[in-house]
Amino acid sequence: MEKGRIIGGKYRIREALGRGGGGTVYLAEDLRVGTLRAVKRGGRGNAGVFREGEILKKLEHPALPGIVDRLEEEDGVFLVMEYIPGRNLEACLKSHGPFESDRIRAWALELCGILSYLHRQEPPVLYRDLKPSNLILDREGRLHLVDFGIAAEAGETFTPAGSRGYAAPEQFRRGEAQQASTDLYALGVTLYRLAAGRLPEPGKEPRRPGGMSRGMFRVLKKCMRADPEKRFRNCRDLQKALERCREGRISGRKSRKGVRRILLAGAAAVLVWAAGVQEIRSGSRTDYQALLEAFREDGRFTPEEEALLLEKLEQIPEDRRNSPEYRYLAYETGRLYRECYIYGGEEGRENRMVRAAAAAPWFRRALGGREGWTIQAEQFLAEADFYQKLAAGVGQSTGEEGG
Repeated sequence: MEKGRIIGGKYRIREALGRGGGGTVYLAEDLRVGTLRAVKRGGRGNAGVFREGEILKKLEHPALPGIVDRLEEEDGVFLVMEYIPGRNLEACLKSHGPFESDRIRAWALELCGILSYLHRQEPPVLYRDLKPSNLILDREGRLHLVDFGIAAEAGETFTPAGSRGYAAPEQFRRGEAQQASTDLYALGVTLYRLAAGRLPEPGKEPRRPGGMSRGMFRVLKKCMRADPEKRFRNCRDLQKALERCREGRISGRKSRKGVRRILLAGAAAVLVWAAGVQEIRSGSRTDYQALLEAFREDGRFTPEEEALLLEKLEQIPEDRRNSPEYRYLAYETGRLYRECYIYGGEEGRENRMVRAAAAAPWFRRALGGREGWTIQAEQFLAEADFYQKLAAGVGQSTGEEGG
């Protein structure tokens, strides 16, 4: 469709955004209010585009696009939706590379909330096309689910459809029942791809992505079972497993006390710097990330562990501390402080202030490059500065009252 074309006298086409289920999606300007819209075009007589509109108009959720208009012209049918600015996770994966376990878990919980909303409808809505390219990450870091081209309501006759590599096996078997666990299969594959940078090999047991906790991996493997009866039954069960995973109950690892004892053995773990990447060698070559992951496992980074980490970091040669590898380690160390540091054992605002103050120096060391994670480091540093100013303000207020 040519640029500048006006649809229905109201929407001027700007550019093509991509192809979705059942049609091509364009960016358009709403001439009545000057707002940008997403316009999906399907062939004339394409019932799928109008069907997509019928499903979406019943839904109201901040992570889903709202329906603005539906039109039909001589050369096709058009579904006009809210435009969600941002990048899809497929593009983010290509520019960022595989994502860390904590990010995967956070997205898993976010997607559980979205899918749970769909599955609670009467009748339940099955999305059936979950994959990175259908997930938009907005400027505030929130996920949005787009392209309901093959979504359907439970009880309908399902036609075989889905994205190869992501869709559950039953989606390609005519007449096979589909349910909530069908969407959870695609959720597991999608998150695995974002963590590993690749799809699991068909017919083979998936391998745990580097840096992913064993607990998180077990959750994803259960989502990806070929037999629907062996998957999580619904989003509630998956969410509970993710919460237990965070608490360290289903990881299958040794107790926290045992992990700390192994790490504090010290003599067996020698920190080295080789080929620009910091590593720990303890019998076999292990990425430096293993130490950070060990401290992150149960969400508690204690002063005892902090002392060990700082001791190891001091061994990094000065001439390596301006390298991109070191800046990335500084970023990951800042995240460890920001998310897991326990000083005094109290949660709430006071502990967030302590975490922010401890994380800030590491985020500053992470700056200076053009890598994607430096933007996140800048945002975290701004957050840390905010909490430090807030803490200073509280102190001043307290002092005035005492005077």
